[in-house]
Formats: sequence, C-alpha cells, structure tokens
Amino acid sequence: MTNTQVTARGWFEPVNPVPTAPPEPTPLYDELMPAAEFAAMLTRQLPGVVVTVAEIDHENCSWCATDGQVTTVRIYGQPEANDPGWPLDSAETCRRCCRRAIKQARIEQDLNSDRDIRVEVSN
Repeated sequence: MTNTQVTARGWFEPVNPVPTAPPEPTPLYDELMPAAEFAAMLTRQLPGVVVTVAEIDHENCSWCATDGQVTTVRIYGQPEANDPGWPLDSAETCRRCCRRAIKQARIEQDLNSDRDIRVEVSN
C-alpha cells in the first residue's frame, strides 16, 4: 500500500505528504487583456454602462486585498442621495473585482438619474 502506514492502533492511516508551496495563481484572461479590448468586452456584456480607457494610478485593490492585484478599473455610480447603507459613488478595483463593483453600482443606481454608470479601464 502506498502513502499509508500502520499506526499503534493497528490500522492504516494515510501518510501526510511533505508540504509544498502552493502553486502561483494563474492570471485570469481578463487580467492579460489590453485595456481597449477589456473595455470593449465590458461594453458588450454590460448594456447601459459607459466604458472608456483612462490612466489609473496602480494601488492595491481594496476590494479583494489579494497580494499583487492592483487597481486597473474605476467605477462611478449614481446612488440615491438618501441611501442608508454604503452606496457605491466611486470605487477603484482590480479586474477580478470590477464586475462585483459594477453590479453594486447598478443595483444602487438612483432610478431618477439620467446619468449612466461610468467605468474607466487602464492597463
């Protein structure tokens, strides 16, 4: 029997393999895509959202706090003025978190607003 050992109780238990470092996470295709292509994809996927390419300062993403994920997307929402929660007025996220932020902005959008949700994408 492989990967087992007999214990003092007389039965077989699996042998714990030597711990190894976890593999490096594979970047999502979205993260490798040029900004213009990613903006075009978001435009197709999210009707009613205006997506443009702009320069964004790269800082750590505060939405996921994953090491190495930097802000490459800025979202501008238009929440109701009397929203009691933490409405999304503007946020900077990585590409992994941007869809959650856009979804939140769409849910909280003021129904009387004539302004679209705006998204800016950077490399």
